[in-house]
Parts: sequence; C-alpha cells; structure tokens
Amino acid sequence: MARTSARTLPVAGISRTMIVGLPNSGKSSIVNALLRRAAAKTEDRAGVTRRSQWFRLARNVELLDTPGVLPPKVSGAAAQWKLAICGAVPRARYDPEEIIAKFYRWLVVRHPRTSVPDLQTFATERGFIRRRSEIDYHNAAQSYIRAFNDGAFGRISLESPDDAQAA
Repeated sequence: MARTSARTLPVAGISRTMIVGLPNSGKSSIVNALLRRAAAKTEDRAGVTRRSQWFRLARNVELLDTPGVLPPKVSGAAAQWKLAICGAVPRARYDPEEIIAKFYRWLVVRHPRTSVPDLQTFATERGFIRRRSEIDYHNAAQSYIRAFNDGAFGRISLESPDDAQAA
C-alpha cells in the first residue's frame, strides 16, 4: 500500500511519514518489510531502537522509525503488568515471576476454565529443574513471557471493551 501510494504522489515534494507505537511492537519490522531488507535493527526485546532514524522508502517518500513511547507515568498496577508481559517494558525493570503471578491471577478470574498452565506446571513441563529437584522459577518465568508473546497459549486479549468503559 505504501509503495503504491508512493508511485502516485507528485514528484515535486517529499512525503514524510513516521511510525509510532509502544516499545517492542514491531515498528522496525514494519520498516524492514516496507524496504524489503534488514535496514532497521530488530530484536525480541524492548529498547533496541534508541534514536529516530530516517529511511528512504521511495524517491519521494521518507519514513521515520522511532523508539517506542509510553506515557510518562503508567498508572495502575494492572497496566504495568500488562505492558511488561507484552514486552513493552525492558526486562531489567520488572520481576518476571511477579508479572506471571499477576497475569495468572487475572487469567483465572477472567477465564476460570483456562488451559494455560500456571508457572509451576509450565516450569516442570519445560524442564526448568535445578539440582535437588528445585524449580528454576526465574528462568521459567522469562520463558513463560516469551511463550506468551509467541502465542503459545493462544489468543489472549488483556483488555476488553468493558474495561475501557469502566475507565
């Protein structure tokens, strides 16, 4: 679509477009897809794009890739853990075990018959066992978050229209 639009724009001026969104939401991946090459650095973690960068999409179209943006202060514990489990917050800023605990408590209230495993079951099934049969909860929680983001638990919407009306 962007390439088709670029061909129909007048040559006299340059059209400039920017991509804005939450951290780790795929902005740089969109840039790479539009350019059909790996021009913008991407990783599976928040905070990779540290500064804005211009890319020429066509002769008369430039695209600005921007770092992820969040409100200056995220109000509410629910919003904080939801952003963390989605990968919008750098891993160093939260305790993954705490995030999974909050997510799972929320999940069983919203979907009591869920087939999504709790952290202990997930850790045991995936082999996060240390010596003396101790479970490695920290690494299991990090893997749980990756599995959530990869869609291993199916489609789970963390918000609903009812949530927006209540706010």
